[in-house]
Amino acid sequence: MVEFMTYQNVKFPVRISWYVLTMASKENDLSLEELETNLESQKDMLWYAIEAGYKFSGKDHKDFPFKRDEIGWILDANYLEFQRILAEFSRDLIQVQTNAYQKMLPTDKKK
Repeated sequence: MVEFMTYQNVKFPVRISWYVLTMASKENDLSLEELETNLESQKDMLWYAIEAGYKFSGKDHKDFPFKRDEIGWILDANYLEFQRILAEFSRDLIQVQTNAYQKMLPTDKKK
């Protein structure tokens, strides 16, 4: 799902995905579990989430008017919104995993 954030009156798409997690993990040399608790990595996560947002919105990431070195300020201005987006992604991922696991459990069929 693509969400939108705003910075300096510029609205831009944001999407948390496999791509975002793996790119931020590689860039910070962290496991996915470590990525979750590393505050510094959130700047990279937001950068890649913006890139993914543009991709899935059918827009060119090059249209994003801010430079990567500004991402800390963009995150600072949108920190709570970004945390909400991350939490919703985590919630949805857990729900998908829970549903898949429940389908794997044997059913209790009474004769």
